Amino acid sequence: RLLVALTHIVEKDLRPGELCGRIYGDHFVALISGENLAEIKARISQCNEKFRQIADRYIIIMSYGIYPVED
Repeated sequence: RLLVALTHIVEKDLRPGELCGRIYGDHFVALISGENLAEIKARISQCNEKFRQIADRYIIIMSYGIYPVED
């Protein structure tokens, strides 16, 4: 249930043309865009805050990586 709830949070914040999908288990990937790195970090931070609100009874370790594509 928790993974489904987390997925719904990410899906709501996706913009047209962006994608989010499950690779395996509890590993997901999101392809998002932004004007600059600061905007992307802010979007990730906003999602993380929403995750914390629904997962207050659980210990969840979230890790993120950003791979900039400039072309």
